[in-house]
Amino acid sequence: MSGVTIIRRVSNLSRMIGESGGKTVLAALRGAEAETASLRDEGRVLLLEAIGVLEAALAEPKDDAWLEAIYSTSSAIIDICPPDLQALGKAAWSLCDLTDRQRKNGRLEVPAIAVHVNVIRTLSGDSDPRAAAPLLMGLEALLAREVAKGG
Repeated sequence: MSGVTIIRRVSNLSRMIGESGGKTVLAALRGAEAETASLRDEGRVLLLEAIGVLEAALAEPKDDAWLEAIYSTSSAIIDICPPDLQALGKAAWSLCDLTDRQRKNGRLEVPAIAVHVNVIRTLSGDSDPRAAAPLLMGLEALLAREVAKGG
């Protein structure tokens, strides 16, 4: 019987983990939080501006271009929505879905859109996440009604 030589390869990552120095995960997260604080503030300003655009649009004349503007602004809200405001992102997604369905069906129902905009404004503040659940359920019901109409 011949001898077998087993050579164990150690990955670079394993080697690096075993070395001393570096940062702990908690320290890295705290550092990332401090480095992105100004970006979060800027994102919050952009988010509030987009919500203001939606609210101002409710007073404008309603046509296909208006519906497209509502869709794009709501889409922008999804893009800049911070992770700690998940309910806001869901409400903006629901508004995109609603306007897209209305656009495809040639329908324009402003009250459902206005409800979405009001919920988006409400969820943009510092509210309890548990309070968001009934609001999101209401938006789901509005969307279900749209689907039932053939959307």
